[in-house]
Amino acid sequence: MGRLQTTGAAAAAGLILVTGCSDGGKDGPRPPDSSASAPSTSGPSTSAPGHDGGSGGDTGGGSGGTAPGRGSSPPPDSPEGRLNALAGQKGWTAGAGYASPAAYVHQVCDTLASRDGDETRSRGQWLTEVHRPDADRRALLRAGASDLCPRWADTVVNALNGVYERWYADGEFEIGEPAPGDSSLIVPGTYRTGNRSRDCRWERRDASGAVLDSGPVTASGRTPDGPLTVTVRATDGSFSTTACGTWKPVD
Repeated sequence: MGRLQTTGAAAAAGLILVTGCSDGGKDGPRPPDSSASAPSTSGPSTSAPGHDGGSGGDTGGGSGGTAPGRGSSPPPDSPEGRLNALAGQKGWTAGAGYASPAAYVHQVCDTLASRDGDETRSRGQWLTEVHRPDADRRALLRAGASDLCPRWADTVVNALNGVYERWYADGEFEIGEPAPGDSSLIVPGTYRTGNRSRDCRWERRDASGAVLDSGPVTASGRTPDGPLTVTVRATDGSFSTTACGTWKPVD
């Protein structure tokens, strides 16, 4: 079976989720306000980076103006100034659309803060599987997260190290331990979903494709009420789910 085969519903949700973000390269999260021209990475712009659905991050900002240090020329002795100087020494760039390397880190942190209530991907999953920062951006996040957004520093560093909670929506997944950023595999374990529709259907199959178990209809022909729980085993070949909402690991 190979890569994740995403259904239309999940694809639509994914499109909403990643507005202003990128699956690679140096585009996204959303650059500054589209009503103004995008600032150059070396220009004099002082506009605050835009938000991906949020209204603020750990260091202020929001829509009320530029927070201290978020422009292209923050004070040299500020956390932003020190990160920008380090980025210059190392040759790290955030890409077009950001006033400075520090502005990029602020934007990622603001996006993480805005994701309360999102039921499609965990924060770490968004960072590694949707935003997919390149080597320069990963270096900026590692160097700047602890000072610029201490609330999300552990989330950022752990996600960059491949340690984050993986949630699964519609699709077909082979069984295994995925590398960071790989969304085609499901980790063996027990998962629960509570936001399913009446059309929910899931299946566990063996390596030959034979169905081992399926739901939510039970052996008695009854569809259970409430959350659904399924255990995906390491010996399974694949797990598929349609219209069942988001499966999250059970602690």
